[in-house]
Amino acid sequence: MVGGCGKVPPSESPKTARQKPRTAAPDDRTGGSTLTDDQLILKRKLETQLAKERPTHRLTLRNGRVVTGRVVGETTTSVRLREGLGFSGYVISPYKRDEIVTLEALPGAAFEVTATDVRLCQEFPGYNFAKDPPYTFVTDGSFSDVEKILGLLGSLRRQFEERFAPLIRVGSEPREIQIIFFGKEVSFRTYAERVAPAFVNSAGFYSARDNRLALLDQLGSQQYAGVQNEISQRQHALNQRGRDGTGSLGETARRLAAAQGQLISLAKGMTEQVIRHEGAHQLFYTYQIHSLYGAEPTWLREGLAVYCEPEEVGRYHYVMAKRIAAHRKAGQLLPLRTLLTHRAGGGFFALGARQAEIAYAQSWSVVYFLMQDPYRRGFFEFVKSYRDLKDERAAEQILTRDPVKSLESFMPSDFTTLESQWQEFISHM
Repeated sequence: MVGGCGKVPPSESPKTARQKPRTAAPDDRTGGSTLTDDQLILKRKLETQLAKERPTHRLTLRNGRVVTGRVVGETTTSVRLREGLGFSGYVISPYKRDEIVTLEALPGAAFEVTATDVRLCQEFPGYNFAKDPPYTFVTDGSFSDVEKILGLLGSLRRQFEERFAPLIRVGSEPREIQIIFFGKEVSFRTYAERVAPAFVNSAGFYSARDNRLALLDQLGSQQYAGVQNEISQRQHALNQRGRDGTGSLGETARRLAAAQGQLISLAKGMTEQVIRHEGAHQLFYTYQIHSLYGAEPTWLREGLAVYCEPEEVGRYHYVMAKRIAAHRKAGQLLPLRTLLTHRAGGGFFALGARQAEIAYAQSWSVVYFLMQDPYRRGFFEFVKSYRDLKDERAAEQILTRDPVKSLESFMPSDFTTLESQWQEFISHM
């Protein structure tokens, strides 16, 4: 499952994010004849590493946890699984059969090292490489990072499939999804500046054209480092005062320790939120719910992604609800028509940081509102009107249409009534 990327010259990378998805070239599988000699050497190296550690089975447990590994023993009551610890070795764990929902064999072909894998790995020499289909990872972090992200994305995918089942096309299961997980902000910013300048100040982004998730660990962000440094300086000063025998320092020390714990928890929470948000973008494109032509208005794409951010897809988003309430009270909400008609290459970032924050929260509130029983059926039909675009000409035609009128045509009431109902809905947040 894991290994290290060889140091070969980096290949050319994508230039933009969230654009029309790239059509897979014929050589995007193993494509041996299309690879250079250096790439073929790297391919064989990765194949050798994966052969040693490749999991053969996936267990889904009743508590929702998904575990992959090699079955090394079975009885009528339990299964013993050898679970890889990536860059650290492995552990053998027993699981009771009454705790197991499913035990499925993983096809070896799914772990095939493709030309796409090789090119991703050579683009990031020195990064750790991991593969757990449909995901391929490169990261400068630890295997625990990989494991955690896989868990989050696996949970997100199962919830997504259940929540949006009426919209998912048959045979559109995910394949060859690339994830780059950066442990240091400078590396993430350099990459984003090169491939997706519009998202250089974000914490992560999804490139539909290249089917890539680029994510930043917030524990490696400059903001986290700055606050952590401030806490460390205060702790140092406190320790110095203690050595000088001046005053009672116990309560201050406890507060600083608590602040440090809260900071770590906040950074981890932000990282998980980004993973779910960008992972949701990936799912909407991979399952072909979003059109191939990027025709959807910004609020629809972003509102659906924020809708997937809570620990359970569709659960009440307390952070966004709090923002809605605050901005509503301050009279800062965007006019609904302005929100619904917004389109820009950089998404809501084109509005500026403050307005973007409001727009994201409002987009969530509109999607959350439309997912309620009186509107959900019509809302899904509205989403399908973009999903089912046949060609670029149809996409160009829908772009000339008023998104407000398009939404109105699928709703049980006119826009004025709908806006009034939404205003009433958010007044209780």
